[in-house]
Amino acid sequence: QLLDSCERNPLDVALSNKHINSTILQVLLDACPESIHQHDNGTHLPIHTLCSNEKVDDTAALEILTILINAFPASLRHAGEEGHLPIHFAAGHNKSPEFCKMLINAAYHPESLRSVASSDGLPIHQACSGGRLDTVKYLLEIDPESIDIRTEHGLLPIHKAACWDRDANAEIIKLLLLHQPDGAS
Repeated sequence: QLLDSCERNPLDVALSNKHINSTILQVLLDACPESIHQHDNGTHLPIHTLCSNEKVDDTAALEILTILINAFPASLRHAGEEGHLPIHFAAGHNKSPEFCKMLINAAYHPESLRSVASSDGLPIHQACSGGRLDTVKYLLEIDPESIDIRTEHGLLPIHKAACWDRDANAEIIKLLLLHQPDGAS
């Protein structure tokens, strides 16, 4: 893992650490401001790394996200692999509804969230496969019709929830069935 870290810029490495905080982030940005614009070995920017970091504390994640948005707002619309925007990563990697709301409010209008579809669908599809129940609830609140949107492969959010083996997915499936009782058929 240390060898892998040497191939990435220190900002990206720090954002993947569960102990990242706003002080560490600010020190790294002050030392190398251009690092916020540097891609990792693929197409991801540092904001994608934060949105994928499932270990960082919710409070710290919100503080860090605020700094990243202020420093490089255009990163919110940068698509990484498979067309995933930061909101896709956040929704699918256990980020809180507050975190997702901050991303959405900074870059999109909740009513236009459907315009950010990737090959794997909307943020709700990502949340149903690897996210949190409260985030799925939030995404359904801002766009209830998204429950009927299919991915490029024809999958609904309930399909995404059904294909993952996690304790939270039973609750997510129950929630989806509450909103669409015939969804299981």
